[in-house]
Amino acid sequence: MTLPNDTSDEIDLRRLWNSLRKYAWPILGVTALSGIGSYLLFRNQPPTYEASSTVLAARSETGSTVNNSLVTAPPLPSGAVEEAIHGTILVEDIITRLKVSGLPAEQVGKIVQDLRRELANDSSSRVKVSSKLDSYYQTGIHTLRATAGTPEAAQILTNAAVDSLLAWDVGRARAGVRQARQTYEKQLAALNNRIRVTAQNSLDRETLLSGRARIIEQLSTVVVLEQ
Repeated sequence: MTLPNDTSDEIDLRRLWNSLRKYAWPILGVTALSGIGSYLLFRNQPPTYEASSTVLAARSETGSTVNNSLVTAPPLPSGAVEEAIHGTILVEDIITRLKVSGLPAEQVGKIVQDLRRELANDSSSRVKVSSKLDSYYQTGIHTLRATAGTPEAAQILTNAAVDSLLAWDVGRARAGVRQARQTYEKQLAALNNRIRVTAQNSLDRETLLSGRARIIEQLSTVVVLEQ
């Protein structure tokens, strides 16, 4: 004999309810244990603090010139700052700054260990960079965020990262000036050699002396710029 559909549905619901009631306590127990375990896990983890700092990259329209060329660092492509801040040179510079920051040695050691592990694994967690760039105007904003176990350590780590980044950028600008200085020094040495073998009171000697005066003036400018 076939039962009506509503009767079959009623039987299925009864079976489902009986099954749920049978396993209700184990399910509730597992859920409660999972919740308690998660609470204990996160409660035992040390707090993490984040600090941030923003650096503005702007193109300078005024400045000193060498041979009519503006002395400035060449513009950086998108992602270059993030690559630099996680590269060996800047990471080691950040570590050097942390060691003289006055933070407790235990905190410094933990941060240094994390930074070097991230460097080896090509990852970034302690210090992160987000950039908004305008390639047309060659301007941009770079925001650096650093995490640590205390607010003071997070701020010091952020400042160390910013200082390292700025020093690196100054070095990029100084590289062009240094190259110009070396060029002028070679030109000056060559002129001095020619002057020594040129006859006194000759037209060639006067021309060489005039050229040497210009080179000395340009060299003096470059030396000041390099500082």
